[in-house]
Amino acid sequence: MILYMAKNRRLNDFIRDKMNESQYNPYRESVFGLETGGHYLNRWQVGHRMIGLYTMFYGAGTESPGTLIKIFVPDTPSGTVPLTADEQPYGWEGKINEHLAELSVWWAFELMSENEASVFLENENPYVIFEFVDDARLRTMTVQYKESAWYILDY
Repeated sequence: MILYMAKNRRLNDFIRDKMNESQYNPYRESVFGLETGGHYLNRWQVGHRMIGLYTMFYGAGTESPGTLIKIFVPDTPSGTVPLTADEQPYGWEGKINEHLAELSVWWAFELMSENEASVFLENENPYVIFEFVDDARLRTMTVQYKESAWYILDY
């Protein structure tokens, strides 16, 4: 594994490095990628999938194109509370990238238009927390929108 600093990096730059790293192991499917396709899962579907993952795979070695990513969107730094907080965690079967981070904010704050979303992102600087299995371990990544892009705060 190539070790590099993730903190304070732009999310998609980190993802490009992870994609390059995975080219060295053709048997490893990464949860990171620039593809925007995927499937939304509500919290009930997430719970059902988690039970299946832990009983079938004991919580390890579950990396595949259909890997479950749990998503939490906390209050913004200014105190704006997600309108759908009781529906979290959201689930996603797809790749982690800047598109998914923004999409998660749309779900949490029920944004309706591109203009509304861009103003909200610039004014509120929201956080998104991803929970996923990578390298057979449960990991958490926190990203924040600032300076017109998504940056990694913790990984």
